Amino acid sequence: MPNPEAFDQHALIPELHRQLISSGLTVAAAESITGGRIQSALSSQSGSSRYFLGGVTAYALRQKVDILGVEPLHAAQVNCVSAAVAEQMARGALKLFRADIALSATGYAEPSPEHGAETACAYLCLAAQTQELTPFISQIFIESKTLGRLGMQQWAASTALSLLRDFLRRPV
Repeated sequence: MPNPEAFDQHALIPELHRQLISSGLTVAAAESITGGRIQSALSSQSGSSRYFLGGVTAYALRQKVDILGVEPLHAAQVNCVSAAVAEQMARGALKLFRADIALSATGYAEPSPEHGAETACAYLCLAAQTQELTPFISQIFIESKTLGRLGMQQWAASTALSLLRDFLRRPV
């Protein structure tokens, strides 16, 4: 399990910037728990418009369904927090922005006992268009009993960005 302190987003962003520019790939984001932090990070470098196409921060079920194409029945049953919802959000961002890669994040930034979440947790997904008929999908689940709301949001964003870094580093 990744350690929240192990991610230095400030060091990660310049590396992603170089990798994305050199690869010519484009990226988009679909966020909930991270509240726009992935989009903010991806757009923070001068020249990021060469690869960052845009993103959606959708907290409510209706927006996840209407904008990103999330399946409403399942999403309602899990309060929009599941691996399936994260994947649907990423696939929706791929389609909406016609991107090569999309990152998504959904979860609880703090415990939500009324929804069965005793700890803060997040489902993160990277979806990428490939030469195959089905997109490349990579997912990770993180949870924390100690991070506060803002810490969890930052860790989730950094972890999603690390999925992007790892995808860009993979052998082609």
